[in-house]
Amino acid sequence: MTEYWQKFFRDTWGISGRIAALPGELDLNFLAPDDGLVLKVMRPGCDRALVELQAALHAHLSRSGNCPVPEVVAAKDGRELLETADETGAARLVWAIKRLDGTTVANIRPRLESVAADLGRVTAHMAEDLAGFDHPALDRPLKWDLRRADWIRDEIGLINDGARRAQITGLLDAFTARHLPLLERLPAQAIHNDLNDHNLLARVDLNGAALTGVIDFGDAIRAPVLCDLAIAGAYAALDTDRPLAQVTALVRGFCSVRPLREEEADALWPLVLMRLGVSVVNAAREKRLKPDDPYVTVSERPAWRLLDWARDQDATAITATLRHAAGLDPAPCMARAARALDSALICPMLETDLAGARVADLSVTGRDAPGDPETGALDPATFGEAPVLGRWAEPRLIYTAPLFRAGSHPAEGRRTLHMGLDVFLPAGTAVAAPIAGVVRYAGREDAAQGYGGCVILEHEAGGARFAALYGHLAPASIAGLAPGASVDAGTVFARLGTAEENGGWPPHLHLQLGHPDQADAPFAGVYAAGMEETARALHPNPARLLSLDPATVTAPRLDHEAEAARRRRHSTRNLKLSYAKPLPILRGRGTLLYDDRGRTYLDAYNNVPHVGHAHSHVVAAIARQMALVNTNTRYLQPIWADYAEAITALMPEGLDVVFCVNSGSEANDLALRLAAAASGGTEVIVSRAGYHGITRAAIEISEYKFGGPDGTGRPDHVHVAEVPDPLRGALPGNDDPGPRYADDVARVIREAEGLGRRVSAFISEPFPSVAGQVIPPAGYLKAVYDHVRAVGGICIADEVQTGLWRLGQTPWGFAQQGARPDIVVLGKPVANGHPMGVVVTTREIADAFASRMEFFSTFGGSSVSCAAALAVLDVLRDEDLPRQVERVGARMLNGLSALAARYPLLADVRGMGLFLGVDLARPDGSPATEAAAYIVNRLRENRVLIGSDGPHDNVLKIRPPLVFSETDADFLLRRLEAILGETALQPFMDG
Repeated sequence: MTEYWQKFFRDTWGISGRIAALPGELDLNFLAPDDGLVLKVMRPGCDRALVELQAALHAHLSRSGNCPVPEVVAAKDGRELLETADETGAARLVWAIKRLDGTTVANIRPRLESVAADLGRVTAHMAEDLAGFDHPALDRPLKWDLRRADWIRDEIGLINDGARRAQITGLLDAFTARHLPLLERLPAQAIHNDLNDHNLLARVDLNGAALTGVIDFGDAIRAPVLCDLAIAGAYAALDTDRPLAQVTALVRGFCSVRPLREEEADALWPLVLMRLGVSVVNAAREKRLKPDDPYVTVSERPAWRLLDWARDQDATAITATLRHAAGLDPAPCMARAARALDSALICPMLETDLAGARVADLSVTGRDAPGDPETGALDPATFGEAPVLGRWAEPRLIYTAPLFRAGSHPAEGRRTLHMGLDVFLPAGTAVAAPIAGVVRYAGREDAAQGYGGCVILEHEAGGARFAALYGHLAPASIAGLAPGASVDAGTVFARLGTAEENGGWPPHLHLQLGHPDQADAPFAGVYAAGMEETARALHPNPARLLSLDPATVTAPRLDHEAEAARRRRHSTRNLKLSYAKPLPILRGRGTLLYDDRGRTYLDAYNNVPHVGHAHSHVVAAIARQMALVNTNTRYLQPIWADYAEAITALMPEGLDVVFCVNSGSEANDLALRLAAAASGGTEVIVSRAGYHGITRAAIEISEYKFGGPDGTGRPDHVHVAEVPDPLRGALPGNDDPGPRYADDVARVIREAEGLGRRVSAFISEPFPSVAGQVIPPAGYLKAVYDHVRAVGGICIADEVQTGLWRLGQTPWGFAQQGARPDIVVLGKPVANGHPMGVVVTTREIADAFASRMEFFSTFGGSSVSCAAALAVLDVLRDEDLPRQVERVGARMLNGLSALAARYPLLADVRGMGLFLGVDLARPDGSPATEAAAYIVNRLRENRVLIGSDGPHDNVLKIRPPLVFSETDADFLLRRLEAILGETALQPFMDG
């Protein structure tokens, strides 16, 4: 068939290249890439007026310039529409349009909100441009006309699943009763009517995406513009785990050009669902008629996934979100209710006077929050007999039950934003109606951390209707309530339940306002952080029902922009923040970090909290010692010697003298002084791309700094050897790389001595980290140390990154290389981030240094620092972390290697234990720096934190706290795999 049309279009349109078939339901479409054309062969019997309509729409819109629509291209004889016979003799209408740049949106991963916003703008522009367009074919009957959706009623029985049949029937009934009358009232005009992802083109790169084309006007009709927006929303929400965000972006884009009326905004989500309902019923019918045609069901499975998701959502909250995106008040009835309550006559709800009650702080950093953010257990002693209030709109980490979680790993997210007001009082406390109301719901929610007994009353104040949810009630006390029953103001209708009957919480009342449309079942008391604006609009502060001032029980919000401005005001531009969108991290635990709204992130980057953020044993050790005394090493403190003995016990024999300072930078600075005293030399040999700290002396030996952008250049006493990177190092070759790179150090030593100078020291990270998580070739470090010692130099191992079992197999990187240094430097990981640096050396070197001026670091090795460092060693031993590091590190290496086998961008996977790097390369082998930045930021958006490093910043750096688990590893690998499949990275995958 393709060959037949190849000849036809060569003869009539003069195409010179090959054509390729494109997917289509009824018509034939071919791409002529060399000629920049799309060739369209209409189905036999196609109405000529329909084709003329499409051509006229293309011509009209391409002239306006507001919509990326392809122009119609005339044949060689000047005609735009030809009729010819196909190979069977059937008459066909044929025409051609220009090809637009871009990828079909259906083939773009992931679904991008920027494309949805572009589509919204284009839809609005299209509506404006087509307002005066007319053609008789616009009025033809079409099954995809939303106003005619009732045709599916007779076909719903083709859906096999009974629950799904009922769902579509319910959608259709609601549509017919509530939304069809609106569509019949709205003005009708020409619309596209099929803005699905196969009819849209977009350009995608590492910087984002933009819509580049709208094609296929074959379903164009005369209908309200709202139908076009609803259809676009239905398809924008398919195949994404953030469907509401997609539709929200679409609406925001649309309304930046053309406003929506309130009734249109309210009907939009039901119309989106109705289009999906038509789609799945049509698929069921077409499967029966064409069981072997995959095109007829191309959207069926994703449509059902979206419908299944929508069934479990609060439609009122979705509509409020879309209203907000449209620039409308999300919930005007609730705004009226909140104003009315300011002056309403309120009866006492509780017998206890709440004036002066303590207001608890259960926020992310709250004093009353649990010590472990992943257990959620409140201390009953904190909420005793006296009333305690819990704040409205407070982000909390106490919601840990499956009811609140989005997935099995904590970083997959959970609902954290508490939208009610809590009053902690003893079980059995009576609850009275503050205003007369009608029971809309009375029941029990038995899930862990659920409401327990729950009543929803509908109230009215100042003519404004609203619902109020009363949660954590004793089920027995509400057994006599039924929907429709009236409750007079001041009447006791419930009592507080015990912890055993209200989800495990300490006895308290959860009071929350809600929209009347939400009142037939318990609405969410806790929202995801991304839904905060919607939640605030739907659930205003209920404090007035308790005769409280809302300001006193409203949790504060961190203003990110103001905080960034405050930081800029008091810092310098070279004190940088991580990620394109910086994170306001306020809390950590283990491998998890939490932002100000309770979002959880997996930390696979920060090596300083060596045994995990806020490890309870380390925290307790610091607190215990701080409560005793925190002073310096001029006092005879057994704890200092305890630590010195513990750390030297892990060192090779002879490394038994300890100096304690406050950081790795100070430790490296001191190591240089020790080496100079012992060697009598002045020259220091360093590794390219090495980094050793921020003091002046440390910067002078950090080629990563002095040789980098804005660096001051190599100091005269510093000499640079090549980093032993087998992949990207400066010394390629086919021989053993270890001796090759070690010989380079020998060369540098000869050059230094050739200047008449004496080598003081060689300093390096045994496993270079800033250089790109480099795994040095076997034998390299031992050979280097031999060269250095041959000229009287001192060998310094900077183990800040790799020390204390980060490699899993051994406590030290130098040991893995079979080398023995003269000085070992450790940094803040030794004390889990507490200011601590350690230098361990030999007695001989220490004595040479001791013959000079006194050494004293005011709080280096303080009693609290030593307590923290000893606690880290306890955890390493008691939790058997070296073995875990080796096991999980192997899992990570295997997983990354499996990804590298599928994705060529991953040019080299390397590492030991939890010291891991992935070198990213373009198809030509050059460093893929931009791809690394993209992946790091996309992982951050997916709640995983890693970094990038290396001379070209193209190496993914993974160095998590050592408590990183198999579950953490699997989560990271899943997230990384999904990102590697994204469209923006595909140019890096093609060889």
